[in-house]
Amino acid sequence: MWLSPKVFQWRAEIDGSYCNEPTLYKRPYEIWKHAERILNRQANHFQRVDAICALKRAVNSRLNTLQNEYKFNLIPLSDVPKKPLQQLEYFGIIRPFILNKLIDIRNQIEHEDMNPPTLVQCREFLDVSWYFLKATDSYVHYITDGYCLILESNDETEAVSLRMETSPEKNWDLEISIWLPDESPYISKELRDGWLQLSNASKCGLYTIAPGGFHKGIYEAYFTAIH
Repeated sequence: MWLSPKVFQWRAEIDGSYCNEPTLYKRPYEIWKHAERILNRQANHFQRVDAICALKRAVNSRLNTLQNEYKFNLIPLSDVPKKPLQQLEYFGIIRPFILNKLIDIRNQIEHEDMNPPTLVQCREFLDVSWYFLKATDSYVHYITDGYCLILESNDETEAVSLRMETSPEKNWDLEISIWLPDESPYISKELRDGWLQLSNASKCGLYTIAPGGFHKGIYEAYFTAIH
């Protein structure tokens, strides 16, 4: 059986999750607060260096947590980037341009003794770092072990959905439960170009993706459901 990739355009909702330890998301804010205290006054050259380094540590703290929790490198797609910020961009979690600038500036300060940004620029990086932490809070608070894709319809009798059971805890193994009528345009018993080939899983009524057929939309929808 084949499944249309258009199902990943349906509404994604969390279907089961667990909470993480509060310390995992508090630490970056503690580091960020240190930078804020420095930049709330007329910070001199060395204080601005300290603030930029602290902001980079706050961002790295969150990136390390996300890496440890989500094991992005284990997601079975061949083109997942290697660098953490690029991975988050790839799955539609953040836009990293300004954060990359922050990291580049910190590295130039550390390794090339470059002058730090102005106080105004440092405060801009302070805000960008705060928005990054806020944008990724939900991904640290909750880890979901599955999500549903739901096709919106005004007729409740036509409601159709799929449950995608996958998570980093399961090393991103995937099982799919399908509630679609046999005549649905989203499934086919014949090969169709670009569609996902399904295989029967070990449990009755469940499917998995045939080897080599994993689709980026599976994981984009997973992270969309959390956010």
